[in-house]
Parts: sequence; C-alpha cells; structure tokens
Amino acid sequence: MHGDWAPYNAVWRDKAIVGVIDWDLARPGHPLDDLAFAAWLWSPLHHPEMIAGGEFGPWEDADRERRLRLVVETYGLEDRAGFVERIVARVHASADGIEHAATAGDEGMIRLRSLGVTDDVRRSARWAEAHAGRLIAVLVR
Repeated sequence: MHGDWAPYNAVWRDKAIVGVIDWDLARPGHPLDDLAFAAWLWSPLHHPEMIAGGEFGPWEDADRERRLRLVVETYGLEDRAGFVERIVARVHASADGIEHAATAGDEGMIRLRSLGVTDDVRRSARWAEAHAGRLIAVLVR
C-alpha cells in the first residue's frame, strides 16, 4: 500500500493524474487502509473548521459527501457501513505514526508535530466519529 495516498502526492497534468509520488510510507498492508486514507483526504473529511479556513476547501458538505461516495463507488466497496470505522481508525493511525516517527527523531515528522498536524488529524478523527451516522448514511444510500 502507498500509505499516504492524498491529493498532495498526486502529479497532475491538464487536470488529470499522471503520477503518484512520495512512496516513503509504502509497505505491505490492507488495501482498505489506503482507501480509508484516500477517503479522508480526497473527500475531505477534515474537521469543518479546517475546511472553512480554506486549507482544504472550501467545499460544501454536499460536495464532500459526493466525493466520499465517489471514492467508495469507484473502488467498488461493498461493506460501506463498516468502512466509516476503518476511516476513523486509519486517521488515528496517521496521527500515531507521526507521533511515533517524531519521537524516534524523524525531522519531517518532528516538523509536522510542531505545526500541530497531529492535533488537527486527531480533531478530524473525532469529528468523523461524532458524525459516523451521517457518513454511513451517505455511503449506504
């Protein structure tokens, strides 16, 4: 799995993806973990305050919902109700990974932690947990 499949790791040309970069987190793993990460970052499912601030948007909720459905429909995911839990777990794992690598001395991860990225990631995970019912409804309709 790529481990960090997000818009910032896509190479674009003429509004089409022509490549994928940043394979330093690639490792064996479950494909649904990559899909969960992609759903989080391509929808995006960040805490609304992060989106309202323009960092990841601005997108209205309806567009975020459309993007989330598009990710799972394009993949062909059948167990959509259980997928929200996987997204939340993957988001928490992302924050844990940043923390672990920063503690081990990885300069890039130390920088991310100092910028508050782990706090933002955990806040997004809590938002997704609090809105799991709504997200499941979006996925199963």
